Amino acid sequence: MDPTVAFAVVLFLLANGLLVTHAMSWHAARSAELDEDEHSFRWHQFRRRTMASIVLSSVGVMIYGSTLLIHPIARVSYWLVVTGLVIVLMGIAVKDARATARHLATLRRSQQAGHAKLLSEIHELQSRAGSE
Repeated sequence: MDPTVAFAVVLFLLANGLLVTHAMSWHAARSAELDEDEHSFRWHQFRRRTMASIVLSSVGVMIYGSTLLIHPIARVSYWLVVTGLVIVLMGIAVKDARATARHLATLRRSQQAGHAKLLSEIHELQSRAGSE
């Protein structure tokens, strides 16, 4: 098998496998009891990652399609489109990474606030116990 075709097939199968995992994750998140912010984050994450997987799958198909082109101008134009799709894919990945980092920072701040509150309650209870 031609290495280009093999790579295209692997990319296509990988992207479609990712689509399945994204759908399963969204189904699990949708059936869980999540607050509104977490639900919104999970929905947008699902949309971004599904979009990225579809673009990746398209790149795989287009890599295979490039093996069928003969005319040099057509090949160059075709590869410019593939390159554009890869740039779009990288943009989606950066957007997803930033959104995930912001979400995790929010969760961390919330956790730290809860931790600080629990510590203050512990100190208060300890001071009450010590004064009795």
